[in-house]
Amino acid sequence: MSFDRATLEGVPHEAIADYVAEHDADLVVMGASGRSGLKEHLLGSTADRVVRSVDTSVLLARP
Repeated sequence: MSFDRATLEGVPHEAIADYVAEHDADLVVMGASGRSGLKEHLLGSTADRVVRSVDTSVLLARP
């Protein structure tokens, strides 16, 4: 079993989704900031956008 780490450039959720598709990833692991409320609702979050844009499992870890 191997684990890959990468540094990506661009719009975060798009870069992650592209990487997942290119590497046929089985799982994406991300940190979740835990913000909530109006600010989060208006701005969205990278984790939320990744979850909604990839066809693989996403594991979110809270700090």
